[in-house]
Formats: sequence, structure tokens, C-alpha cells
Amino acid sequence: MNRKIKIYKTNEISDKMWDQIVKGFNASFENHPTTKERLIGDATSNPFGYSYHAICVENDSVIGFNTIFPNYYIHNGNEKITLGLSGSTFVLKEYRKDIFILYDMYMALKKHCADENIIAFLGVPNSNSYQYLIKFVHFKDIFCLDYYILPVKISNILKVRKLSFLNILSELFSLFLIAGNKLLTHIYNPKENKANYRIEINDAFLEKRFKDKRYKSISKGDIKFTYVISDENGIKCAYIMHFGENGIKTSKSLTLAVSYIFRHEKIDIIMFVGTLRINQSILIKVPNKFQPKKLPFTYTLLNADHSEKYSDMDNKNNWDFSLLNLDVR
Repeated sequence: MNRKIKIYKTNEISDKMWDQIVKGFNASFENHPTTKERLIGDATSNPFGYSYHAICVENDSVIGFNTIFPNYYIHNGNEKITLGLSGSTFVLKEYRKDIFILYDMYMALKKHCADENIIAFLGVPNSNSYQYLIKFVHFKDIFCLDYYILPVKISNILKVRKLSFLNILSELFSLFLIAGNKLLTHIYNPKENKANYRIEINDAFLEKRFKDKRYKSISKGDIKFTYVISDENGIKCAYIMHFGENGIKTSKSLTLAVSYIFRHEKIDIIMFVGTLRINQSILIKVPNKFQPKKLPFTYTLLNADHSEKYSDMDNKNNWDFSLLNLDVR
């Protein structure tokens, strides 16, 4: 057996190797096929212009792949730190019984990224990898991301055609809710309660983050927002990825985003996934037992010497994290 793991930056991976990586992804996730352009685009849509990749090769064939997406975060309002988001991972099916492939890739990334001054890895693992990350790689589970929704066509969401009249009622409800919130936010426009840990957002970041054509970015005066339309098992869903007014999340900017999507898109539901640190009344928080799937937010520090300084990472109230940080839909 000739197996080795090597760390690459995105632009250091050859076209031939990318072809193998794409083939491995599509074999591992048959229901969610990807392309080389998509993988490279996701890996370069951050302020660094690259990500870190652990690639496991055996006999000249790629059998495993793991990515860390670096981003700048603001800690306690003034300290700029680099955190890495763990994602884009696969191990070919025939090698999954060897639990050390993923572990060895992770450890190689941990050592390399610690040398690059990355403080911690963040992750939102799926149900298949959650137990592995927690028990084997020692990530800490802090909280689950919340779902906030506006059910525009409730019959379509419930997939009950006999109750199609409910669509009319839910659309009227949405219309009145939007109108009421537009009026309310002209009088009272709450701003976000900024978290101790939040991703650094500026125009350059947003331009890189949402450069892919699947994202729709809209500007209305001082308000900017971005959303993406996705078909989720036959339900047309609009995910709000980002919203803000003069760079700050406000109830008014959220209301305008919801209103725009409602008027311009043929969708069944509007959704925001993540922490929503503002007082708002236009989206409904989904109770935990009705969430479509659990999205656990986890982290691990790369250097034990940082455990005291960044101990506040353990507190869920210190985080602002959503699909803007990592698209985990």
C-alpha cells in the first residue's frame, strides 16, 4: 500500500487531481453532484482567495479529501483572528472502514493551519460525521443553528394538494405580515446585537463570497441583501444568505429582503438559517422538533495554549453564524 496525505492550497492542485476529486465527490454524494468549477469557486470565495485541502492518495488515486475554508473573524469587537471552516469532505466508500483516513487528514490540516496562525476549526457536520467529529476528533458541540421561515404556500410545503386553498390563505398572511412590518420598521428599526465572534463583513468580502451566479445580490439604497433559490425535495425555497443596512443587520433590511423575494420569486417558503440577533417579527422561528434537519455548530482549538483566552467560544450567545459563514444546506 502506497498511501500519503499532503496539504495543498487551492491553486496548487493540478487539473488532473481536481478531476479525481470531483469524481470522488460525485461517487460519494450521488444525490448532490458537483463540478470542478463549483468546488474551486467555493474554495476561493474568501478574503484569502484560497482554502487549505488535505488530499489522501493511494497508488496515484485520490481516496480522501478534506477542506478548511479560512476567514477573518472579529473577536470582542476589536481583535481580528482567523478561523477555519471545515467542509467539502469525502472518503471513498470502499475505504470508509479505515477510520484513520479522515483522522489523519484532519491532523495534517490541524498542524499546517496552526502554523498559518488559524486559531480554531469550526464545523457543521452532517448526521454521518457528527459522532466521529465529537468522539474521535474532539470537536465541541455548542448549539444547533435555528431555522426562521415565512411559509408562503403552506399546502405546497406540506405537500397536501387537497388543501390547496391554504396557499391562498398563507399568501394573504404573508402579504399582510410584510405590509405590517414595512410600516413598523419605519417607526422602530431594531439593530443587531453584535456577537463576540462574528465574521468580518465588508464590500470586498461580500463580492467574493457571492461571486457565484447562483446567488442573487440586491442593493436598495443603504440596504443590501443576498439570497439563493433552491429546490428542496420539490419545495421551492428562498434562503436569505445576508442582509444589512449600512453594514449592520436591521429589522428593516430583513423586511425588505423578504418583501423583495415575495414579490419577485415564485417560491413556497422564505428561510433564514443561523443565529438571528435582532428583534424582528417577519420570520417565524421553527421549533426544534419541526426542524428539517439538525445543524450542530461545533469547534475545536488548534493550540491548547489558546484555551483560556478563547474559552468564551463555548458560549452559544457569543456567536453570529449563518449560511453566510458556510453554506451547509
